[in-house]
Amino acid sequence: MSEDVVWSSMLDHRYRVTVTRTASYQGELTIAEDDVVLHRETVGLMNDALFGPDIDDLRSWQALAANFIDGRASDQ
Repeated sequence: MSEDVVWSSMLDHRYRVTVTRTASYQGELTIAEDDVVLHRETVGLMNDALFGPDIDDLRSWQALAANFIDGRASDQ
């Protein structure tokens, strides 16, 4: 089964953030550095992302990723 990537982006030229469809109206957000997955969580897909991600979903995913990375940096 191939992955159904809804959105993917690089954060800080270091972290790959990807949302992959896992079911109708549901996806999994993963944050990875190189090949190591640092975080994963279930996220919703507004309108099932049939024509691409909704702008509100994008904002939410970007905030989740930034908060995770910022929190990780402050722990080090």
